[in-house]
Amino acid sequence: MSSELTVRVLTAEHWSAIHAWPLYGAPFEALNYAIRPGGWLDEQGRVPGCIALGGWLEDELVAFSLLVPDRAQGAEYFVAVKSRIIQKGIGRRMTAATLRHGFLEAGLTRIFLKVRVNHVIGRHLYASVGFKECGAKTEETNGVPVDFILMEIVRRQWLAQENVRDN
Repeated sequence: MSSELTVRVLTAEHWSAIHAWPLYGAPFEALNYAIRPGGWLDEQGRVPGCIALGGWLEDELVAFSLLVPDRAQGAEYFVAVKSRIIQKGIGRRMTAATLRHGFLEAGLTRIFLKVRVNHVIGRHLYASVGFKECGAKTEETNGVPVDFILMEIVRRQWLAQENVRDN
């Protein structure tokens, strides 16, 4: 996938398009909770102050991310990529664009996430863009306990790795 990923704010119309995306197959079935009606796009995307971004290749919405405010200048990160192009580098590009938006445009000082212990691909992607493991937790998801790794990246760390000057 060499087309340029264009990132912009999502609207309600875009949410309907995401709900119509094809579901994920093995081994990513657990990710269907991200895109189905009532899933985390709907739950987390409605939190006051949430930043919802979409990623387009040409005219097709292929990814989205959320930065959900947590406490003073921090946000939890969520990302999903359309099932037919998962593992094609779009998640990495969407993550990089979201970090840039969060740190430079929204003024966040910390972005964190939780990733399933068994989601090795996601854990590798997040580590490769600078997230560091900072803990673990078990929480109920879709009625079952799920083990998560907690990861975070702070603004000064991101600025240094991207060689961006802080204004």
